[in-house]
Amino acid sequence: MNRERALREYIDKKAQGIEIGPYHNPLVPRRLGYNTTSLDIFDAAELRRRAAADPNIPDDHISLIEEVDLQGSACDIAELVAAKFGTKKFDYIVSSHNFEHLPDPIRFLQGCQEVLAVGGVLSLAVPDRRYCFDFYRPATELSEWLDAFHERRIRPTAGQVFRGAALRSNLLGAGAWVPGTVALPTPEEDLHSAYATWQTGLTAETEPEYTDAHCSAFTPASLELLLADARFLDLIKLETLAIHGPKGCEFFVHLRNPAPGTPPPERSRHYAARAEIMARAAREVIDRTPLRTRVFKRVGRSVRDRGRRVLARIRDGTRGAGR
Repeated sequence: MNRERALREYIDKKAQGIEIGPYHNPLVPRRLGYNTTSLDIFDAAELRRRAAADPNIPDDHISLIEEVDLQGSACDIAELVAAKFGTKKFDYIVSSHNFEHLPDPIRFLQGCQEVLAVGGVLSLAVPDRRYCFDFYRPATELSEWLDAFHERRIRPTAGQVFRGAALRSNLLGAGAWVPGTVALPTPEEDLHSAYATWQTGLTAETEPEYTDAHCSAFTPASLELLLADARFLDLIKLETLAIHGPKGCEFFVHLRNPAPGTPPPERSRHYAARAEIMARAAREVIDRTPLRTRVFKRVGRSVRDRGRRVLARIRDGTRGAGR
């Protein structure tokens, strides 16, 4: 499944939805018949100006930039929708490579569940920190989200900007590094500049200019854990519908808005699932063995285990039982 199909898995053209930050590459463009409302921090004129000044964006992509219906931060999605549409509910929200930039992810998720209809789906494309320039960064913990939510952050902190620059690698996309290869990504050598930016952010008398950063970094299981714990603590209502990938440098997440009054998971069920997710998150970090070798080892263990069972049955006189 390609990325467009993966992100549109729960989207129908007849449905009404919101795309966050589509810029010059919308996933559900109106020109293709999607009934989409566009949300962006800038208006369309500014987006076109920025695209024209960016040598990495092809000229023919500028015409793909659509008019912005909701202008503001994605963390304010509930307020932006209420101001323009009142109590209107949407069938889907889709966002590609925006979630990791959000200063307050919990508030964003709460806003999404507020504007989604019952059964509506939030679909996200998220970079996997193992396959992008966040390679050397640790995965984000729920404590970081809680601090951001408590402080009602509206921009990356000086510390988050520093972390992103100080631990940045030269890994820019899919295929540049894969588990099991000898050469790891090269860390960038920009520590003094990162430190100077941090000092400026802390000592400025006026609010400094907005500096974009990856406020969060994830692997598929680490994000699954964050979402599961946030739901268990009743910080969010959204249920994890599916997580696919990684595919290339990203993975895909689908969250569904449940019916009002749906309780958080029962305690024992949550902790059993949580232990399994945490184990997967740990394996994502420590297992650097190439995929083919991992498969071979699993097959090898399976053959050995079956051989041991056969020998045990021969000894017990029960060979052939339980095949």
